[in-house]
Amino acid sequence: MFPNFLPKPVGQLTESASIALAQSIQTTAIATPLINHPVTTTFVKQGSGGTPILLIHGFDSFH
Repeated sequence: MFPNFLPKPVGQLTESASIALAQSIQTTAIATPLINHPVTTTFVKQGSGGTPILLIHGFDSFH
């Protein structure tokens, strides 16, 4: 039902949209020249055609 890399509490989801989103999460290893081993990342691919959008998590803080 859910990808095996998700935590067990995902099985407690009740809203259909949340369940569908969790079921569509994929994982892949991406090679980068910055380190000598691939970086595992998770993503959801939705829609078809058009320009892809990549959302990157960041922090809203400064020093």
